[in-house]
Amino acid sequence: TADQSGPKHLQEVLTRAKFEQLTQHLTERCRQPVMTALSDAKLTAKDVDEVVLVGGSTRTPAVQRLVKEIFAKEPLYEVHKAGEKLFVDYSGKKPELVDPATGVVRPVELFVAVLGASNYTYAEATETQQSADFIQSHSRTLEYLGGAPALVVPDQLKTGVRTACRYEPILQRTYEEWAAHYQTAILPARPAKPRDKAKVEVAVQVAQRWILERLRHETFFSLAALNDRIRELLADLNARPMKGYGRQSRRDLFLRFDQPALRLLPTERFVY
Repeated sequence: TADQSGPKHLQEVLTRAKFEQLTQHLTERCRQPVMTALSDAKLTAKDVDEVVLVGGSTRTPAVQRLVKEIFAKEPLYEVHKAGEKLFVDYSGKKPELVDPATGVVRPVELFVAVLGASNYTYAEATETQQSADFIQSHSRTLEYLGGAPALVVPDQLKTGVRTACRYEPILQRTYEEWAAHYQTAILPARPAKPRDKAKVEVAVQVAQRWILERLRHETFFSLAALNDRIRELLADLNARPMKGYGRQSRRDLFLRFDQPALRLLPTERFVY
């Protein structure tokens, strides 16, 4: 698969019908384990109220048809409870600032946060991903939301996680203190488990398209001016009707579900 010039890649375009034909045996192999699990639990398919599917491959029509055949009901996807989880991450693509004296262009960071139930999104630019900026971005996020979720789900970034681990990661002390101040808990996404942070990865992609693409032809000389513009674009993003949600916007869903379930903020902001 490789020679002195580097690895070799094969790219093949498949129709959905062809893909389902190639994977039909894999889909069908799922049937018996499901039936066995029901039997072991002394249940029938009619006893199951909801079927929740998690992961990108479960969205293929073949998998959905299999679920309907077995359970005689439409499958649901990963369920997010109102006010429960806030997912946070940084964008790989970055906004830029221009030095007004020299004209030198330098990249800055884009912090993104999204609530699980409503997809209500927050974003801001910071100078770095270091602890001070990381913690203060979290504080400003909660102030933007007007409350605190039960859980904050970050990546296992060294700024927030001192010792990475799939089961018991050790948080940085300041991050723990921040969580205690806002009466929330930190639940880092597990390494090599993309579905743990799928929500924020989609939010980052949306922020890149909706915010960074619009900023591409604009010039900013200060972080404050850049963030003022990001706030304007955020308002547009959160007010935009979403397909698959009855044309409701992120803000509509936030006001209906997440906002009433958020915990009250303390009277003072966390001091770093």
